[in-house]
Amino acid sequence: MVTGVSWGLRLGMLIMVASGFDLAAQTAGPRAAMSDAEVQKENVQPSTVLTVTGRSPGAEALLKGQKAFSNGNLKKALALYKEAAEADPKLYEAALFAGDIQFKMKNYDEACTWDAKAVAINPDRETAYRYCGDALMQKGEQKKARSKFVDGVIAEPYTKASWVGLQQWANASNARLASPAITLPKQAVPDEKGNVNVSVDPSKAGDPASGAWLVYSTQPMMWRSTEFKKHYPNETVYRHSLAEAAESLRSVIALVKEQKIPEDKLDATLKSLLALDKDGMLECWIVLNGADQGIVQDYAAYRATHRSLLHAYIEKYVIHFS
Repeated sequence: MVTGVSWGLRLGMLIMVASGFDLAAQTAGPRAAMSDAEVQKENVQPSTVLTVTGRSPGAEALLKGQKAFSNGNLKKALALYKEAAEADPKLYEAALFAGDIQFKMKNYDEACTWDAKAVAINPDRETAYRYCGDALMQKGEQKKARSKFVDGVIAEPYTKASWVGLQQWANASNARLASPAITLPKQAVPDEKGNVNVSVDPSKAGDPASGAWLVYSTQPMMWRSTEFKKHYPNETVYRHSLAEAAESLRSVIALVKEQKIPEDKLDATLKSLLALDKDGMLECWIVLNGADQGIVQDYAAYRATHRSLLHAYIEKYVIHFS
């Protein structure tokens, strides 16, 4: 958990912890873990008919399929969803809902086939990954299911639903989810008058890495004044960014290495940061477990070129087996 920083939100698993969401209490599968209101919000079939915005060639068939679904006529709903998918191959919900019907009919291979079609339409929506993971769990293919749930988190890491699927898998697989043990000190920010006060945590007195953390605390001032414009020339207002966070943490890592501080003198945070940097996964931790409102804006661009690395990070640093 990140502490001592004035960031706008906590993300990933922290959202669920803060909201009191009891993952361990969920037993009926990832789809059953959300209320109808939450399901409607993410455009998954609820128990009532959804309103499709933006008419498409398959929209009418989709709406008829939803009505059939709400009336309990699964075969008719499936036929209409297939009709919608054929009429509009880019209609994500048509493929998703067809897969959901196949899941309810216990045709799990067919369910994942339709889910794969939805993923092909939009790989940056989490629902189809989670739905296929759910089907694979029903088949007892836990490893494949885990991979799908991880893909869902990568698609949309800042929504509760993404983590519900992975947590459900963990509950059934004798595993636990936990981000690396990293607690960052507060960084200096200017007050209303533009004055900056840099303070050192008294508890860190005698810590051989205290100098490195002092450098870290002053990084935002340099970024506010010059660096942000260099890295983000098209943005006119300063924000905390992935580039700044990574550079700030690497300045700490570089000083720790330069000082050759013995490993047994390093705390859990520094050990974790060194390990992440060695694996090339420091940015992965930042965007998935250490993000704020500013960093979130950099996620899509990072995911576009680092999807495999993000997957490997979750497998290595977030999923733990007992």
